[in-house]
Amino acid sequence: ADLVVVRRFLPDQQSLLTEAVAGVAPEQLAGLRGAVVPAPPGFSEVPPGTFAMVDLAGEAPGAYLGRSDAKELAELGVKHALVLPLCARGVVAGRLEFGRRIDLPFTLEKRAIAPLIAYLLAGVLLPPAGPAEEREMAALRARAAVVEAIDPAGNLDQTLARFGEAARALTSADLVLSVRWQPEEATFVPVGVAGGAPYLIEMLKTISFQPAVVPALQLVAQQTEPVIVLSQDAAQKLGPALVQQLGARAALLAPLRDPQGRLQGALIVLATRAGVEFDQHDAVALAELVRVSGPALALAAKVEELHRQVDRLRLIERLARDLAKAEDEVAVTRHICEYLRSSLDTSTCCLGVLVDGQRSLAWFGWSSGQPLGPVTTRLRDDAASRALRIQAPVRLTQREAPEPGRWLPSALGLPPGQSALIVPAMANGRVVGVLALQSPVADAYRPSDEALAVEAASWAAQATARLQQLRMAREAGERRASLLGQLLARQEAERKRLVDAVHNATLQGLASCLYRVELTARRADQQPI
Repeated sequence: ADLVVVRRFLPDQQSLLTEAVAGVAPEQLAGLRGAVVPAPPGFSEVPPGTFAMVDLAGEAPGAYLGRSDAKELAELGVKHALVLPLCARGVVAGRLEFGRRIDLPFTLEKRAIAPLIAYLLAGVLLPPAGPAEEREMAALRARAAVVEAIDPAGNLDQTLARFGEAARALTSADLVLSVRWQPEEATFVPVGVAGGAPYLIEMLKTISFQPAVVPALQLVAQQTEPVIVLSQDAAQKLGPALVQQLGARAALLAPLRDPQGRLQGALIVLATRAGVEFDQHDAVALAELVRVSGPALALAAKVEELHRQVDRLRLIERLARDLAKAEDEVAVTRHICEYLRSSLDTSTCCLGVLVDGQRSLAWFGWSSGQPLGPVTTRLRDDAASRALRIQAPVRLTQREAPEPGRWLPSALGLPPGQSALIVPAMANGRVVGVLALQSPVADAYRPSDEALAVEAASWAAQATARLQQLRMAREAGERRASLLGQLLARQEAERKRLVDAVHNATLQGLASCLYRVELTARRADQQPI
């Protein structure tokens, strides 16, 4: 709409007071807002949920828009209007007018959503009376919040975080934590904080959200309705971390599921002020938010999966092109690190290549734009050796291995890390080494990241195998060149020997002939004629 006008019925039910106008110049607004216009005959009796499409070039329907109103809209440049009654509890409280200045009527989609907008506005003009209507308005606000939170291009983490913002606006919460369910690890991971400082999300990543640590999350994972935690039960049901580090006094926890009932995440609504308890009004609003969030969660999960597949295909395409040009393992590691960093939280990449009869690893690293290594280490009882032994990814955190030196060789001079992911690198069914990723962020790698790392490790292994084949071919060529040089040297020596032998034989024969000629001549001179 290019123009929106909201009018409210005066107590006489004969006149309409212009409450709000949007889409006009400031100098025009002064004469429109606050103006009183007569209501068309019969407008106070039109059925709720109906509307009128008005072509201002034709006749105006008398029950919805009078001639003076139509003339006023036409003077504002409106060509097509959509007029709706603002009805609440069966009473027409006012009128809503949408106007378009282009010669194009409102589409079916716009006409379908307009009555919902009118119903929400009517609730503002005529506040709800009684618990039933309050619940209905809370449900409508929750639906509107879900619609506002939907981003067709957003991933699941972003959608969960936006739902946290919506839950904070719908309830009396001080903080709302958005957590994502990780079925492989049977735990929740924080992805958003509504109402708190940005640094809180990093602090929350150091807290365990396993149901065994936060007992209330056990109920959330099993139920479909919100769970209320009163102040006297907060320490027991929320766990010491949320109570001590965030100051949680009461909570309202709600599961977020897709239309198939699969758990995608949860909202942890916290009250940190003394004396604040969540009531049924908060529970109803949050329950409605949970109920209507399923399609948005499914869409976000699908978009995330599609983005992951597209990113993987792009990564493979670029890796294949760049790795084909790599001249050594350092270049291979650099390409792997640069492209993985666009999808994973990775500060350091290391490639360990099996050498010395597969008893050692030659490490090549790349960190902060600088090459690391090479460093050779023996296989022992460490994370890289374990990944080679079980031929499966190994994920590490500070909780599991507090010494980063146990992750990667200390001789590489790596900065300390909070998490690591080590995967075997295989080419043509043969293990040629490992690919190790390290991040300064705790729990940076998820099970869903392993597939991307394994794919990259496979390409790194193929590039490494190609380099080894090139080296073998180069060494074989050098050996052939050396053998050929030796053969040519022997042939040249033999040729020289033969030439010398022929030369010597020729000189000897010539000398013998000259001697016989001279002897014959001397004998001839000595004999008398």
